Amino acid sequence: MNHVPSIHQTASAAHAFPDSWRADLRRRRGRDFTQAVLDRAEHLAPGDRELITAVYASGRPLKAVAALMGVSPRALGRRCKRIVDRLLSPAFAFVVMHAASWSPSMRSVACAMVLHGQTQREAARALHLSYHTVRRLHDAVLAMAAGAHEAFQAARELAGDSPSRRRVHPLPGVLTRGGAQAEVA
Repeated sequence: MNHVPSIHQTASAAHAFPDSWRADLRRRRGRDFTQAVLDRAEHLAPGDRELITAVYASGRPLKAVAALMGVSPRALGRRCKRIVDRLLSPAFAFVVMHAASWSPSMRSVACAMVLHGQTQREAARALHLSYHTVRRLHDAVLAMAAGAHEAFQAARELAGDSPSRRRVHPLPGVLTRGGAQAEVA
């Protein structure tokens, strides 16, 4: 049975890794970061998923992947960074965890914009919804995700846990910053 982390664990996933790990694609990644990115990549659009798999699973340098695709390494690096930032955002985790319980229109807008990275205009066109409806539903999803994240942060502060002292990683089976095996709740 697959372990499904709680919303409190997934809402803090964006803070599980230092910002410097996300920004610099030239740096070799640790196994824990790579596995976290690859685990979440299953929810991406097929083109984005293939790109992230090519960059993170194969271990090839970004320059080599860019040469194979026939695009500029700089452009590919920017695209990868945007995708990884989206993957590790609290909103991404929130949508993955809760989309099944939403109305079909809210679910489709959340998946198109948060998971697949479409703009409001692209989502409206693809889903045959008005721009206003897409904007309203997207704002509602982001507000719910922000509320869940703030509630988690407040609960963590009340418990006396700071981000630097965190020992349980939000994804099961992943090592914590200290190197110890993460606990599975």
